[in-house]
Amino acid sequence: MGRMVGIDLGTTNCCVAWTENGKVTILPMPDGGYTMPSVVAFQQDGPTLIGEAAKRQAVVEPARTVYGAKRLIGRKFKDQKIQRWAKGVGYEITEGKQGDAWIRVAGETYSPEAISAMLLGELKTRAERYLGETVESAIVTVPAYFNERQRQATKDAGVIAGLHVEHILNEPTAAALGYGVAKGQNERLAVFDLGGGTFDITILEQRGDLFEVRATHGDTFLGGEDFDQQMVDYLVEAFKKRTHFDLRLEPVAMQRLRDAAEATKHALSATDSVPINLPFLIESAGSPMHLNVEAFGRKDLDTLNLQVLKRLEKPCFAALESAGLLPSEIDRVLLAGGMTRMRAVQQKVEEIFHKRAQHHMDPDHIVAIGAAVQCGILQGDLGAVTLLDVTPHSLGLRVADGRHRDRMRVLIPKNTTIPISEERSFTTTADLQRSVRIEVYQGESDDVTENVCLGQFFLGNLPELQAGDMEIRVTFLIDADGLLQVAAQEVSTGQEASIAIKSFSGLSPEEVDQLRIAAGTAPAEA
Repeated sequence: MGRMVGIDLGTTNCCVAWTENGKVTILPMPDGGYTMPSVVAFQQDGPTLIGEAAKRQAVVEPARTVYGAKRLIGRKFKDQKIQRWAKGVGYEITEGKQGDAWIRVAGETYSPEAISAMLLGELKTRAERYLGETVESAIVTVPAYFNERQRQATKDAGVIAGLHVEHILNEPTAAALGYGVAKGQNERLAVFDLGGGTFDITILEQRGDLFEVRATHGDTFLGGEDFDQQMVDYLVEAFKKRTHFDLRLEPVAMQRLRDAAEATKHALSATDSVPINLPFLIESAGSPMHLNVEAFGRKDLDTLNLQVLKRLEKPCFAALESAGLLPSEIDRVLLAGGMTRMRAVQQKVEEIFHKRAQHHMDPDHIVAIGAAVQCGILQGDLGAVTLLDVTPHSLGLRVADGRHRDRMRVLIPKNTTIPISEERSFTTTADLQRSVRIEVYQGESDDVTENVCLGQFFLGNLPELQAGDMEIRVTFLIDADGLLQVAAQEVSTGQEASIAIKSFSGLSPEEVDQLRIAAGTAPAEA
């Protein structure tokens, strides 16, 4: 039997861990660290580079180097956030099949799932080399605020990489397990998880071995990349003011700026001020041009990011409100994600919750550690705990709204503890209607077109009645594994129809199989 590992598939970095004899081990990387950059580089001549080597190539060939694919996964190309993101990256984001955000490199297009699968496949290979045995399955973490489409896309990436994905685990829940809270305490916890590309805030309550998520909120487009971009924009404008040259026209120069911004941000977690020196940044009229900032301070970084820091507040207060708690009723605040090293972020946490957060664990490793703990629990290597999670987004049906736009009627509100069953009755809207189409959606907008369609089915052979005279009873059932089943019944005849909603990503099952074949991870034919 192969090994099961826990994988934190991060926007900026990935981490792998597992349990053995009750202890967690984190996979060491070739550069001596414990995280692998979430970067894939396509060389003109040579193999595809993944991880550290790919990140080094970014400054040379930014158009062939893909990072931040997690921000694209499960999203539409026309999403305003994707359009803004596309303006700041060195590679090309294009519209793929079914309107999804895909990546184009040297004339070839790649889905975000395919890029993520390359990262997962590399992590699988590295773990197998280290362990000397096959890695067959994994628990993969995702932001708690990911919708079902994004979760399924992540699971598809694991399948393409040749992994059996045992469970998709919410990152804040994993972080709490990693901190070791599952030891019989009775307390209320807030897990503040700010990574390279996403932000989650989750309120949990522990009662002995029962571990219950009370509420979760977040922003799947808020993270370290946004902090870096503020500094990049500042440096671009400062250089333009001095030289009248727009660095946005030079992809290689822009990648050097992104690298310098990230390095400066990291350095300012430990010191008050650092210089920024980028010699020979560009060449103009045969003469080299340099960028020199004698002293860029922590206060400068904080000032540039005042609005980004402000964005952390709303999800926190929304989660507290959904949980029915005041900040003073939270016993501990736990930090996860590399961005929580930034002192201004820690100060913002203290400002929101009126207490200092705990960060004695490495925020870059804590999610993978928690995923490994869950592996250990499933394998019987660690003591069991009961996890009760919630639905991160509301679930409902498309309903007609007269002459106005169709609305979404919510049956299960967001932050409802699962398992759960809810039932509603509806009437027909047309005379002599013989069938009804049931469309299931996920999201928070009253306008159904702004939400995510999870699936649809038909209830047919209905009696010919006048509009409003027929009662259709619809039941939503979510089990402990998060599987949603929807059933509909015409009350007078008992005529029924149902569907098990299998989340879908932008890839069809056939496309997933094709990518598995291309990656060499498809099972051999008997």
